[in-house]
Amino acid sequence: MTCAGVTFAGTEASPELHRLAEELMGAVSRLSRSARLATRSEGQGSPLGSTGVELLRLLQDQPGLSVAQAASHLRLAANTVSTLVGQLLGQGMLQRKADPADMRVARLYVTGAAGERLAAFSERRADRVGSALADLGSDECQLLRESVAALSHLADALARRGWSQVGERGAATALMAQHVDAAQAALQVRLHGSGAEGANRRTGSAGR
Repeated sequence: MTCAGVTFAGTEASPELHRLAEELMGAVSRLSRSARLATRSEGQGSPLGSTGVELLRLLQDQPGLSVAQAASHLRLAANTVSTLVGQLLGQGMLQRKADPADMRVARLYVTGAAGERLAAFSERRADRVGSALADLGSDECQLLRESVAALSHLADALARRGWSQVGERGAATALMAQHVDAAQAALQVRLHGSGAEGANRRTGSAGR
């Protein structure tokens, strides 16, 4: 495979591609951060954070994932995703429903409010970035137009390499997330059981 005339094979980048990657990701990170800050200045409600947005968009594309599955997709620790899910549930951004086939498993879904918020965020971001693009010269805008497809292809290539190199770390994350799911399900059962038991005791006391 070649990139800018540099031959590349295997998993190790050549020095030239390493430098290109550093410069590229530095620019992309700065652009992403600037766009996020510009968008947040007009946002409403508590900021979701980049990881929260990632989780919500994942669940938009693949509704009904469990915490374990979401953690595996996002390559995050299970307890991190579990904490994030709790925060988004509290903000009304997520719904959690029991799996009809296995009541021990909770499935996650974005709410209508979350969908509206994500759409509004995307619209504000496009508006802000579009306004900034107007400050650039026509040659720079043309370069950016031509780079969109290349960046998309790079993202696909990176995703393919990321998926193929998950290995033991990814398996451990998925296993840990499964334990988190099971613990949450057990807690729900206990809470429901305690509530029912308490109600029965109150009913019995009232009868006496």
